[in-house]
Amino acid sequence: MNQYRDILSDDNGDLLIEHGDFVVSHNDYGHIRNIMQSNYGSYSQFPSLGANLRSLQYGFWTPEFKRHLTIQLEFDNYDVNEINVPDTGEIQIHATRKD
Repeated sequence: MNQYRDILSDDNGDLLIEHGDFVVSHNDYGHIRNIMQSNYGSYSQFPSLGANLRSLQYGFWTPEFKRHLTIQLEFDNYDVNEINVPDTGEIQIHATRKD
């Protein structure tokens, strides 16, 4: 399985820096988080990529949005096994990147 590496950021989106350089590592969590937070057009190379999770800030988690998020992750080459939103409201996504 390929290990895709990228620049890491913390939960606030701030870049992680160690020894004066960017921290680079396996980063599926960051990719999925970025897809969830981005909107259509956020990535000029892939203008149809983006789930726009912020649109749910005061709304409800719907099966349609869950399907929309699954499609967005599949577009970025993820195999989505499960998406859950327990009573805590914290979204749990179990996905693996396809080779």
